[in-house]
Amino acid sequence: MRDIDFWRNLYGSEWRAGKHRVERVEELLKRIHPTWIIKPNPMAKSTDHCGKKLPLNYEKGRPNLRIYDNGKLLAFCEVTGTYKYSEIGDKPLWIRPDKISWSKAHDSHKTMVFFVYPDKIFLVEDITELSKYPLEEKILKENVVELYYEVPQSADEVELFNYPVGNTIQEKLFGEINDQ
Repeated sequence: MRDIDFWRNLYGSEWRAGKHRVERVEELLKRIHPTWIIKPNPMAKSTDHCGKKLPLNYEKGRPNLRIYDNGKLLAFCEVTGTYKYSEIGDKPLWIRPDKISWSKAHDSHKTMVFFVYPDKIFLVEDITELSKYPLEEKILKENVVELYYEVPQSADEVELFNYPVGNTIQEKLFGEINDQ
């Protein structure tokens, strides 16, 4: 098992980009449904935890956001992606196995996932459906090997998020979209 600070030290410079992706999705959700309360998990929007100890209630794979309506939890929301590319093109989408494992273990509510890139945002209604795709080893920073499910953009579960235009998953999840 690696030192608990290993990932923070490896990706410390990229936490700000991750925070920006979470804020981008949070803002979109608030524009779609202004009455929703969007609550981030403690680490989702923080850049000051790099080099600090993890919170006592830390759960590996916990989604970034919780969505509430009238005090009732509607769904969990994971936000992932990269700003490494100016355009995603037709590259596959990657999701960490611990994100899917957490969602399967906490299945009282669905976990949707937004894949955020500079030029596109993709939406999957239920993250657990992605576990059927191949688990691939990816060599990332400093030759560190990580495991990811590799999901084609053309997968049935994946939709391009076209806010404010709307699409099948958006309408199913959010109802009629009114941008006022």
